[in-house]
Amino acid sequence: MAATRARVARGLLLVVPLLMSAALALVFGSLIPVFGASALFGALGLAAWAAWAPAGERAVARVLLGAHEPTMFQRYTLAPVAQLLLDYTGDPPERLQLRVIKNPEVAAYGCGRGTLLVCTGLIEALARNRLPATEAAAVITHELGVMRAGLTRSEPPLLVLLLPWRLWLTVMGAMWHVAKSLIPGPLFRIAPGLMFGAMLWLGYNRGDPAYFLAAALLAVAFGTYRAHLWWANERSRVGDRYVYQCGLGQPLANILMRSHDDRHTRDRVVRLRTGVFATHGTDTGWATPAPGDLPARP
Repeated sequence: MAATRARVARGLLLVVPLLMSAALALVFGSLIPVFGASALFGALGLAAWAAWAPAGERAVARVLLGAHEPTMFQRYTLAPVAQLLLDYTGDPPERLQLRVIKNPEVAAYGCGRGTLLVCTGLIEALARNRLPATEAAAVITHELGVMRAGLTRSEPPLLVLLLPWRLWLTVMGAMWHVAKSLIPGPLFRIAPGLMFGAMLWLGYNRGDPAYFLAAALLAVAFGTYRAHLWWANERSRVGDRYVYQCGLGQPLANILMRSHDDRHTRDRVVRLRTGVFATHGTDTGWATPAPGDLPARP
């Protein structure tokens, strides 16, 4: 059920990026000669089609995500983790192509159906004995569960097709950080709501539909953001369930407790420790114990 909700959320999440990518590509294509625009669109479509193949998947991971083959040190550092993955999941890790990305996070990500990206942060923590092998295996197992459900964060064909959107987000992100550094925190958090109200007020008083269009765009942007949060939550729920089924729920819960203190993460910790993935509660706010939660009577 969570996997179905995650697919619905991702479908909603992709509507705006795909439309924006198409619009940006058309605008750029109108600025160059017809032959150049045709060649550009043809190359983009061909690259997206080739990305479905395993070789294309690895090429996209290399070019767009900066993934590279693991060094000898990285291979041997991950060797105990590979054995634990086989022991707990029963699925040989060799069926996936292992690649490494430069990222300080203790994390792993899937790319397509056959490429696993492990962050350098996880490997370094493992090598320096700051991360037990069971916890590293739990992190990777979470992503394996997500990949099995077809909910990987990076789908190679979409990475190619959404190149215009990614470039636009880079520019918008830079502007966002500049604005965040200039506007006080509390005001910055309510700024989108104030802008939405101002656009509606100006549209009503001046009778200019451009203001209503701006308000609609803000509403779409907020809806896309909410779809992203929904997708991320359902995606993590799918991975958590798989980790618990494989017997690695406690190690992953230990990592989350050390690194995060928000409400959503604490709820994930409970799910990973107890295996309770549905809400157990009453209208008074008290939780109903799940089977196995109550201690034995003395």
